[in-house]
Amino acid sequence: SALGKAYLQIKQYDEAVKAFEKALALDPKRSDYQLSLALAHQTAGHPAQAIAIYEDILIAQPNSANIKNNLALLFATTPMAEIRDGQKALKLAREVIAQAGENHPSPLDSLGTALAETGDFEGAIIATRKAIAAARTIGRNDLFQKLQSKIALYQNGKPYHSE
Repeated sequence: SALGKAYLQIKQYDEAVKAFEKALALDPKRSDYQLSLALAHQTAGHPAQAIAIYEDILIAQPNSANIKNNLALLFATTPMAEIRDGQKALKLAREVIAQAGENHPSPLDSLGTALAETGDFEGAIIATRKAIAAARTIGRNDLFQKLQSKIALYQNGKPYHSE
Protein backbone atom coordinates (compact mmCIF):
# COMPACT_ATOMS: atom_id res chain seq x y z
CA SER A 1 0.00 0.00 0.00
CA ALA A 2 1.51 3.29 -1.12
CA LEU A 3 -0.46 5.11 1.56
CA GLY A 4 0.97 2.92 4.32
CA LYS A 5 4.51 3.46 3.04
CA ALA A 6 3.93 7.21 2.93
CA TYR A 7 2.76 7.16 6.56
CA LEU A 8 5.88 5.18 7.53
CA GLN A 9 8.11 7.75 5.83
CA ILE A 10 6.55 10.63 7.75
CA LYS A 11 6.67 8.64 10.99
CA GLN A 12 2.88 8.36 11.44
CA TYR A 13 3.14 4.73 12.47
CA ASP A 14 -0.37 4.17 13.78
CA GLU A 15 -1.80 5.52 10.51
CA ALA A 16 0.58 3.22 8.61
CA VAL A 17 -0.74 0.25 10.62
CA LYS A 18 -4.32 1.16 9.68
CA ALA A 19 -3.44 1.59 6.00
CA PHE A 20 -1.66 -1.79 5.82
CA GLU A 21 -4.50 -3.51 7.69
CA LYS A 22 -6.97 -2.14 5.12
CA ALA A 23 -4.73 -3.23 2.24
CA LEU A 24 -4.42 -6.74 3.72
CA ALA A 25 -8.18 -6.96 4.19
CA LEU A 26 -8.52 -6.40 0.44
CA ASP A 27 -5.72 -8.80 -0.50
CA PRO A 28 -4.83 -11.11 2.44
CA LYS A 29 -2.28 -13.17 0.51
CA ARG A 30 0.08 -10.26 -0.18
CA SER A 31 3.20 -11.11 1.84
CA ASP A 32 4.67 -7.67 1.11
CA TYR A 33 1.66 -6.10 2.88
CA GLN A 34 2.13 -8.50 5.80
CA LEU A 35 5.80 -7.54 6.06
CA SER A 36 4.95 -3.84 5.86
CA LEU A 37 2.29 -4.26 8.55
CA ALA A 38 4.81 -6.02 10.81
CA LEU A 39 7.33 -3.22 10.26
CA ALA A 40 4.65 -0.62 10.98
CA HIS A 41 3.75 -2.36 14.26
CA GLN A 42 7.44 -2.66 15.13
CA THR A 43 8.11 1.04 14.58
CA ALA A 44 4.84 2.03 16.27
CA GLY A 45 5.97 0.28 19.44
CA HIS A 46 3.68 -2.75 19.19
CA PRO A 47 6.23 -5.58 19.47
CA ALA A 48 3.74 -8.35 20.27
CA GLN A 49 1.74 -7.65 17.11
CA ALA A 50 4.90 -7.38 15.01
CA ILE A 51 6.24 -10.68 16.36
CA ALA A 52 2.95 -12.48 15.67
CA ILE A 53 2.94 -11.28 12.05
CA TYR A 54 6.63 -12.08 11.50
CA GLU A 55 6.08 -15.58 12.91
CA ASP A 56 3.13 -16.10 10.53
CA ILE A 57 5.26 -14.98 7.58
CA LEU A 58 8.07 -17.29 8.71
CA ILE A 59 5.72 -20.29 8.50
CA ALA A 60 5.18 -19.51 4.81
CA GLN A 61 8.80 -18.45 4.20
CA PRO A 62 10.90 -20.52 6.64
CA ASN A 63 14.20 -19.58 4.99
CA SER A 64 13.68 -15.82 5.03
CA ALA A 65 16.81 -14.32 6.56
CA ASN A 66 15.15 -10.90 6.59
CA ILE A 67 12.20 -12.08 8.70
CA LYS A 68 14.46 -14.07 11.04
CA ASN A 69 16.70 -11.03 11.48
CA ASN A 70 13.74 -8.73 12.26
CA LEU A 71 12.44 -11.26 14.79
CA ALA A 72 15.88 -11.68 16.40
CA LEU A 73 16.20 -7.94 16.83
CA LEU A 74 12.71 -7.65 18.30
CA PHE A 75 13.18 -10.53 20.74
CA ALA A 76 16.51 -9.08 21.89
CA THR A 77 15.65 -5.40 22.11
CA THR A 78 11.96 -4.94 22.87
CA PRO A 79 11.48 -2.78 25.96
CA MET A 80 8.71 -5.15 27.10
CA ALA A 81 10.41 -7.67 29.39
CA GLU A 82 7.52 -10.15 29.12
CA ILE A 83 8.14 -10.44 25.35
CA ARG A 84 11.94 -10.18 25.32
CA ASP A 85 13.62 -13.56 24.81
CA GLY A 86 17.39 -13.56 24.45
CA GLN A 87 17.61 -17.28 23.69
CA LYS A 88 15.11 -17.08 20.82
CA ALA A 89 16.88 -13.98 19.53
CA LEU A 90 20.25 -15.73 19.67
CA LYS A 91 18.96 -18.83 17.86
CA LEU A 92 17.44 -16.72 15.08
CA ALA A 93 20.48 -14.44 14.77
CA ARG A 94 22.80 -17.43 14.46
CA GLU A 95 20.54 -18.91 11.75
CA VAL A 96 20.73 -15.64 9.82
CA ILE A 97 24.53 -15.50 10.09
CA ALA A 98 24.72 -19.15 8.94
CA GLN A 99 22.55 -18.27 5.92
CA ALA A 100 23.84 -14.84 5.01
CA GLY A 101 27.41 -14.80 6.31
CA GLU A 102 29.13 -11.88 8.00
CA ASN A 103 29.12 -9.38 5.13
CA HIS A 104 26.18 -7.22 6.21
CA PRO A 105 25.95 -5.13 9.39
CA SER A 106 22.31 -5.86 10.26
CA PRO A 107 22.63 -9.59 11.08
CA LEU A 108 25.86 -8.92 12.99
CA ASP A 109 24.12 -6.16 14.96
CA SER A 110 21.24 -8.55 15.72
CA LEU A 111 23.73 -11.17 16.88
CA GLY A 112 25.41 -8.59 19.10
CA THR A 113 22.14 -7.51 20.70
CA ALA A 114 21.10 -11.14 21.24
CA LEU A 115 24.45 -12.02 22.81
CA ALA A 116 24.21 -9.02 25.13
CA GLU A 117 20.65 -9.95 26.09
CA THR A 118 21.87 -13.41 27.12
CA GLY A 119 24.74 -11.89 29.14
CA ASP A 120 27.61 -12.57 26.71
CA PHE A 121 28.87 -8.99 26.55
CA GLU A 122 32.30 -9.95 25.24
CA GLY A 123 30.69 -11.80 22.33
CA ALA A 124 28.31 -8.86 21.81
CA ILE A 125 31.24 -6.44 21.50
CA ILE A 126 32.99 -8.71 18.98
CA ALA A 127 29.83 -9.11 16.86
CA THR A 128 29.12 -5.37 16.96
CA ARG A 129 32.70 -4.53 15.95
CA LYS A 130 32.22 -6.90 12.99
CA ALA A 131 28.97 -5.03 12.21
CA ILE A 132 30.92 -1.76 12.15
CA ALA A 133 33.52 -3.27 9.81
CA ALA A 134 30.76 -4.60 7.53
CA ALA A 135 29.04 -1.19 7.58
CA ARG A 136 32.31 0.48 6.63
CA THR A 137 32.79 -1.98 3.74
CA ILE A 138 29.39 -1.18 2.22
CA GLY A 139 29.58 2.55 2.91
CA ARG A 140 26.94 2.66 5.67
CA ASN A 141 28.70 5.30 7.78
CA ASP A 142 25.28 6.30 9.14
CA LEU A 143 25.34 3.17 11.34
CA PHE A 144 28.61 3.90 13.18
CA GLN A 145 27.24 6.09 15.96
CA LYS A 146 24.41 3.73 16.94
CA LEU A 147 26.71 0.68 16.83
CA GLN A 148 29.38 2.48 18.88
CA SER A 149 26.77 3.43 21.49
CA LYS A 150 25.75 -0.23 21.74
CA ILE A 151 29.38 -1.22 22.31
CA ALA A 152 29.56 1.34 25.14
CA LEU A 153 26.50 -0.29 26.75
CA TYR A 154 27.99 -3.77 26.38
CA GLN A 155 31.29 -2.62 27.90
CA ASN A 156 29.26 -1.54 30.93
CA GLY A 157 27.49 -4.90 31.14
CA LYS A 158 24.17 -3.62 29.83
CA PRO A 159 22.09 -4.98 26.93
CA TYR A 160 20.52 -2.68 24.36
CA HIS A 161 16.74 -2.25 24.52
CA SER A 162 14.76 -0.06 22.13
CA GLU A 163 12.52 2.66 23.50
